[in-house]
Amino acid sequence: MSDPKIYYLPVKPADPHADILTIQETAYVMRISVTKLRRIFRDDKDCRLHSRHGRPIVTSREHRQRISRLLHTGAKTYRRKRPSASRRPAKSAA
Repeated sequence: MSDPKIYYLPVKPADPHADILTIQETAYVMRISVTKLRRIFRDDKDCRLHSRHGRPIVTSREHRQRISRLLHTGAKTYRRKRPSASRRPAKSAA
């Protein structure tokens, strides 16, 4: 998975009920994007979800349950906000 475009694509796992899944397989099973999962890992305050530098990100069953709870509680939305029309710079009339 050296190509960055391939890294961010969810992949169908051989066994969706396996104890350990990669982040791409987890994204496929949970029906969310890999980018959203990476944001969840980055923003987790309790440090229960973490990855090691230089290693592939894998999730256990407990991790997937925690991710599911975080997504369904609605405490924080993991979505980028677009700048509103009022914040965009005004076009000057020439």
